Amino acid sequence: MGRTVGVPKEIKTAEHRIALTPDGVRELDRYGVIHYAVGNMPGAVPHTATYALSNVTLPYVLKLALNGAPAACRADPALAAGVNTVGGLLTNQPVADFLGVPAAHPLSALST
Repeated sequence: MGRTVGVPKEIKTAEHRIALTPDGVRELDRYGVIHYAVGNMPGAVPHTATYALSNVTLPYVLKLALNGAPAACRADPALAAGVNTVGGLLTNQPVADFLGVPAAHPLSALST
């Protein structure tokens, strides 16, 4: 059975599921669009979620703050991969392909 991509026929705000079994998938797939909601874990444990997010993002923030964006991105490919636009230039190739516009390489754009 083919899948429909786009606006579903029925909008649901949530379908709370613990796990998806084959029967569960068939139930969710009844209109040709799979509806799936993930519980709001950060909302359930906000204090822990805040610490977790801070712990994983702080090293990147420090690299950017201490070295500037161009140097930090040259030193860390993960940072460079997160650059989407620079000075009005689009640096995300899949988005550029979708829009039919050229994309600049993130490190080249940051160097100008």
